[in-house]
Amino acid sequence: LSILVDALVAADGNLPEALSGGPFTVFAPTNDAFAAFLSANGFSSLNDVPTDVLSQILLNHVIQGELRSSDLSTSYDKTMASEASTGENLSIYIDTSAGVTLNGVSDVTTANIEASNGVIHIVDAVIGLPTIVDHAVANPNFSSLVGALTSYGTTFTDLLSTPGDFTVFAPDNTAFGAFTNPNSNSLDQILSNHVIPGATAMSSGLENMYVNTAATFNGTMDYLSMYINTDSGVTINGNSSVT
Repeated sequence: LSILVDALVAADGNLPEALSGGPFTVFAPTNDAFAAFLSANGFSSLNDVPTDVLSQILLNHVIQGELRSSDLSTSYDKTMASEASTGENLSIYIDTSAGVTLNGVSDVTTANIEASNGVIHIVDAVIGLPTIVDHAVANPNFSSLVGALTSYGTTFTDLLSTPGDFTVFAPDNTAFGAFTNPNSNSLDQILSNHVIPGATAMSSGLENMYVNTAATFNGTMDYLSMYINTDSGVTINGNSSVT
């Protein structure tokens, strides 16, 4: 874990306040994991990584609270990393169906290393800051959505992988299985109708309101409207509920 130690030192100025107190759960990447991450992102060394980026990457391996392997289950949790425009903590998808996999990219190889202020789990890959597409790929409940994105091509996938503010209402496999497309709409417009561009809307920020989606009407540049109702949970256009 020597490169992890070097990374902590390099980003030290951005970390003390965030990591004061504890306890914490730390997913610690090995030297090989860091080497692969640096190479994949075109960095020759840690010195090439901007310290603010390095700090967020490190914080994306830390969860507030002490979670041993027996405490982990297939679910979402929050890391100490934050989203730039809102300051909200990033989500991490923990999959325990076969060992422990994080965001679909990193596996725990050694668990439950006890420390005075928490617990360490050694992992075999650096967990990058996830995009919307990364989260969709990581969760097997979105395999139909990922298949639809793939069958449409790269344009829509690229859109949701780029920097920017998006709110996505993501249909799970059950929703896709029940959909029959009675109006024979194009797949790209159906997918676009689940995206609100230009906004990162947490559930607490939603209210009874109309918003524009990324879908357009009959090949024009007129964006379709979506009605959000929050009287009882969150319902979209009267037929889809946030779960």
